[in-house]
Order: sequence, then C-alpha cells, then structure tokens
Amino acid sequence: MTCPASQPWCAVAAVSVNAAGTKKTINMKSCSEPEACNGPISLNFGIGRTTINTKCCTTDLCNTGSVPAYADSTPSGLECYGCVGEDCRDTVKCLGVEDRCLKVVVEAQGSKIVTKGCASKNVCVSQSMQIPGLSGSVNCCEGKLCNGARRVGQNIPLLLLPLLTFKLLF
Repeated sequence: MTCPASQPWCAVAAVSVNAAGTKKTINMKSCSEPEACNGPISLNFGIGRTTINTKCCTTDLCNTGSVPAYADSTPSGLECYGCVGEDCRDTVKCLGVEDRCLKVVVEAQGSKIVTKGCASKNVCVSQSMQIPGLSGSVNCCEGKLCNGARRVGQNIPLLLLPLLTFKLLF
C-alpha cells in the first residue's frame, strides 16, 4: 500500500484491550502519522484499558515482524476521574505512561457522550476525531482529578473504545 502524505511512515503496532478481566491483543500494520510513533500509547477509563505499542520506520515495506504488547502496569502516581456514561464520580489510578487526565466528548446522531480517564501524553496530540459520522474532542489536563466530576451523557458501548482509540491515533 502507498502511504498518504498525511501518514508518511510505516508502522507495526500491538493494540491491547483489557476489559472485564479479559485481555485481547491484535497486531496491525499500517501507515502512520509521526506523532503516533512517540512511545507507547495508553488510555485507561477504569472499566477498561487500551494500549498501543508502535514501531515506526520510513523506508518502503519496512514494517515487517511484530512488536510486543505494552505491559507496564506500575502506578504512575496520578489519579483521574474515570467513567463511561453518567456516573463520573469514580476515580481511576493511572498506570505506566499515563501522565494526563483525559476527557473525550463524542457526538453522533444528536447524542453527546463524555468519557473520562487517564491517558499518555501522546494521546493528547489529537484534539479532534476523524471518524465518519462522529465528531468530538479530546481534552487533556495535568494534575490529580483535573478532568472534573460532573455527571454527564449516555452510555457508550465498551466495544467502541478500541475503535475510538485507534481512529484517534491512526
């Protein structure tokens, strides 16, 4: 495949989703923006965690092989509000490279959904979503519980989180 100018690098990634006690990892090969190649990516909403470990390169067909899943679950010392749906009083202790609190707002078909949790710094590079039929924003902040506790929104299916994560970053 020929990479578009907006995604000039080749990438191989291990995308891991850990939710409800089950962990699933898939390996992917694709074109990538350089920003997605700056270390592991991690999102943690308390009910589920998605991590992406990416290796990037800049020559033709260089993304052979695979990379291991990102596995650091050492507490980072940060605590954020973590929720999907209405109850945003729950908190989550951030892990590994998660050094920011996150608030994602997704709008689709007249509904607004707010999701909060922990994120790695490189998630915060993307400030808007580019998914057909969806619009939204990504807001990050630094500091304990800085992503607010206000009750918001409707439930978002847990299975949509990996798709949103992938689309935000690739």
